[in-house]
Amino acid sequence: MSTTKHVILGVMAGAAAGAILGVLFAPARGSKTRKKIATKSREYKDAVAGQINDLVEKVSETVTHAKDGARQLVETTRSAASDMTNGDTGKVRKG
Repeated sequence: MSTTKHVILGVMAGAAAGAILGVLFAPARGSKTRKKIATKSREYKDAVAGQINDLVEKVSETVTHAKDGARQLVETTRSAASDMTNGDTGKVRKG
């Protein structure tokens, strides 16, 4: 995972921890505090899940592009090798 992704995940984790601590220390009744924590937890879970899905999608696209590039390289190499072996009888042409 790149440094940027680590920073983003670290910031999100810090924000989640800060929000939870803020709610816990805010003057409110226990039931309201628990509801706020549950709501914020779901929001952060959804945000992190969305980021993970985006990352998985990007990795999948990168792998697909790499496979396609490798497949094309193999086909080009096979074609070039085939052209070299089919067109070359081993005799030296005199011009």
